[in-house]
Amino acid sequence: MGKQTTKQLKALLRKESLARMDALPPQKKLAAPAAILARLRQLAAHNGGPSIWKEAQRVSCFISMDHELDTKPILQALLSDGKDVFVPRIIDNPAFKLGGLDETGRSRRKQVMQMLRLLSVEEIGAFERSNYGIPEPPLDREEIFEHASADLIICPGVVFSKDGRRVGYGGGFFDMYIRRVRALNPRVTVVGVGHECQLLQSDTEGQQIPVEETDQMLDSVLAA
Repeated sequence: MGKQTTKQLKALLRKESLARMDALPPQKKLAAPAAILARLRQLAAHNGGPSIWKEAQRVSCFISMDHELDTKPILQALLSDGKDVFVPRIIDNPAFKLGGLDETGRSRRKQVMQMLRLLSVEEIGAFERSNYGIPEPPLDREEIFEHASADLIICPGVVFSKDGRRVGYGGGFFDMYIRRVRALNPRVTVVGVGHECQLLQSDTEGQQIPVEETDQMLDSVLAA
């Protein structure tokens, strides 16, 4: 499949899924986070280990936008269980002006994503909002790579497949982050979470999410 065709197909899948997410009944939106949290607590590590929830100490998770699965209950549960929780902030890439290629052999990006320490769910309301309207932690917080890496990554997306394929918003930020963590900690478990309407039923719809070289596969997908 050609690169342009892949880009167009992802754009179409993204558009269709966003429309379904926007049309989701409020009661279904409200019920989904608790269902996902219960399944997260029972999820085995992808390497065959015990519950990843019990095993993980350092966890990356996203702060959800209004149309996404509400992650505040997940964030609260992680913090209540004593986990070190890190959430995204998009920053200007200090290496962008140097030009050349990054560690993946591709042109340096103008912006990159950091994962910074979250201390409480309550503080999210006071965070500054990004250009995407997402609350972001202050820059003076601990960055996840300062002392170690992540044991568990809870990842957003617009479209998911049962076999771990994912279409995000097109920025590539999470793909780059997941790649970096996997290089440091091959045992990390990466889980995509979302609403059931985001899960592509490729066997019945005759569609499949295309995978490019830069795309990172998920270890598990939870949808409700």
